[in-house]
Amino acid sequence: MFKTHVSDQGSIKAEMENPLAGNLCFAMQRTNRIISRQINDALRSTGLTAEQIFLLTAINEAGSHRISEVSLLLGLDHSTVVSNLKLLLRNNWVTMSVDVDDRRARTLLLTDNGSARLGMAFERLQELEDALVKKIGGTQNTLGLCRMLGELSTACA
Repeated sequence: MFKTHVSDQGSIKAEMENPLAGNLCFAMQRTNRIISRQINDALRSTGLTAEQIFLLTAINEAGSHRISEVSLLLGLDHSTVVSNLKLLLRNNWVTMSVDVDDRRARTLLLTDNGSARLGMAFERLQELEDALVKKIGGTQNTLGLCRMLGELSTACA
């Protein structure tokens, strides 16, 4: 059993049974794995994975994106995005074309099939999202957590 006393001017005290419970990196990685598994389970019937749904969502957000913009938005390297795009292109959920402003760049666009698949996936994810919001303690806590995670990802980028 590991116990620690964490003090922020005396306002925070914690006793931990698990020595890794207070480790931010461990907690983030573990939470990511658990939620990713739940997302993939919810999406199984759509034929999409968590990575693919977020890629489709990023492409859908502004209508048309260069691969480099999608990479930046998702915090992924270019080769990972290209690798994850293969199935989306093969299934005609996304099209890729030469960018009109820069022939070296490729532009991605969600197809009607991709939009329909994205809609199906969002339906499946809504139940999971609602359950997570409830577990976190409601909308305000969820918004606060999202804000903190956004700040953390910006600071770490």
